[in-house]
Amino acid sequence: LRGGDVVYILNSPEAGRWIRKSRVEFLRNFGGQTKMAEAEIPVMLENVLVSFCITEQSMRGLEKKNTLPMGSVLSARWIKPPAKRTEGQRSAYLVLNFSSPQTANIALRKGMFVLGHRSHARKLVNEPPKCFKCQKVWVRLEHITSKCPSALMVCALCGKAHHTNTCPLNKVDPVHHFCVNCKIYGHGANDKMCGTYLRHLLELNRRNPGNLFKYYVDED
Repeated sequence: LRGGDVVYILNSPEAGRWIRKSRVEFLRNFGGQTKMAEAEIPVMLENVLVSFCITEQSMRGLEKKNTLPMGSVLSARWIKPPAKRTEGQRSAYLVLNFSSPQTANIALRKGMFVLGHRSHARKLVNEPPKCFKCQKVWVRLEHITSKCPSALMVCALCGKAHHTNTCPLNKVDPVHHFCVNCKIYGHGANDKMCGTYLRHLLELNRRNPGNLFKYYVDED
């Protein structure tokens, strides 16, 4: 790959388990600086106090408080950037990326204690990707917002050329909203009951049946 990375496509789960088990010997043949990237298993925590600071120390603290294996929390991020929080907001959604399905499933079953408060945990499932400029939704990502070919910002409520948060239909009955994906009135492009969105979601679930399960599949 560009940048010198290498991707191995294996022919069975057993082969993947063998490489993970023998990683030290396997990587030794590639030189001393070679590392094997860990698969990240995301879990979303609800209503986490915004006073929680994401640091290496705080992630190790989460592991200790919740009796998880040391090093099992690989990274963390807020769903919404802190700069976009509303004034006085006290809690937000936090995503923890775990090193294995086993530890992720522990969090899903028990929830997580963060700063003394218990947060409900749920899987972060794959949803149809969407551009927040043109409001188009797909099964596979076709472009990111910064590379959107649309010259104008498209409203997710009415389909016209303005930002969604300035739309005069913000507090109006959804029957007056217009979806740029379905090309019909009755809902906006951000409606999770949108026919186009649901059709793409069904296709994603068909390709990835694990989306339908409450817990992650443990192949071990």
